[in-house]
Amino acid sequence: PVKVILTQDGVPFHPDEAGQDVVVEPEGASYVWVDRPRMYNLIVRDRLGAHELRLSSASGLAVHAFTFVSCVVPEEELPALSGRVYQIE
Repeated sequence: PVKVILTQDGVPFHPDEAGQDVVVEPEGASYVWVDRPRMYNLIVRDRLGAHELRLSSASGLAVHAFTFVSCVVPEEELPALSGRVYQIE
């Protein structure tokens, strides 16, 4: 298994927003153990917003797809969300 450290907007996940595959330690670190090719549930949010999700690992982990499912973005918010850069370390 590969330990992947997770942050949102530069800070570890809050336990209320961590998906079912995420471990949130009492000290605050948030991570997921990647042990096989499958879809991982990383974050659960009840409000729409622009955020930076960072996945960091010390190994040669490769990510082949992201799926974001939860809402329809209101048309007036589309310009604020365009041009985002997604970086995986």
